[in-house]
Amino acid sequence: MHGPELWVSDGTSGGTRLVKDIHAGAIGSNPHSLVALGDTLYFAADDGHGGVELWKSDGTEAGTVLVEDLRAGRLGASPGELTAADSRLFFTADDGTGATLWVSDGTEAGTRAVDAAVAGGEPLALTYTGGTLYYSANAEGRGREPYALSPAFFGDCTPPVLTCPADVEAVATGPGGAVVHYSPAQATDGASEVTLGYGTPSGATFPPGEHPVRVTASDAAGNTASCTFTVRVGAAPGGGPEDSGCGCTSGFAADAPWLLLGALVSLRARRRRASR
Repeated sequence: MHGPELWVSDGTSGGTRLVKDIHAGAIGSNPHSLVALGDTLYFAADDGHGGVELWKSDGTEAGTVLVEDLRAGRLGASPGELTAADSRLFFTADDGTGATLWVSDGTEAGTRAVDAAVAGGEPLALTYTGGTLYYSANAEGRGREPYALSPAFFGDCTPPVLTCPADVEAVATGPGGAVVHYSPAQATDGASEVTLGYGTPSGATFPPGEHPVRVTASDAAGNTASCTFTVRVGAAPGGGPEDSGCGCTSGFAADAPWLLLGALVSLRARRRRASR
């Protein structure tokens, strides 16, 4: 028997299932404040041990995990106002010092509180639009006021957009394969220049067979993206009898009887002369 837990569905009865029993028993973890960021779902839940904390899921049981225990103990940090902002998640949480604005990239190391001197206290109504996060917060001596915060304040966390070359086909020019030249990958980044790396460079010799080539794009902030294309090299065309390399003429077998007859006639003539 389960209490309220995280489920997933494709709209059919057979495709509707429990993702993970985070808090075993009838009480359940009560997932709430669900928001998608890329292919990951973020939500707040209580596992029965650490209180309500920030969780994430890729739709599998193994991929449903606690992001970080923001407040040790059974009270939990009670994350709320979960808001997707490009590659980041903004939310409110109380680590024991009061409700403040937090930001996360989905990792424990990348989850941190925003300085209250910058972000204000007790933020509410988080809304991300036009590249800016808007919300209201308490400012000391001024009460609740509107705030605007650009994610660029936290640095570049967005990987480059990378497009691999099309698959390449070639025919071997010898036993070693073929020298293959392919078009460069295309990569763009809104914040910095992009460096491309190839598993096997263009202009290399590829032996016969299929060879995946991995391309990696890195920007100045260390964000990376990767893709793979395939180089297929067919075997060299097979040779005919003229390519055997033996140095023999193909007509020898057909001429052999006439050559043998000539040799016999010459031998009989010598014997007649000898008998005289």
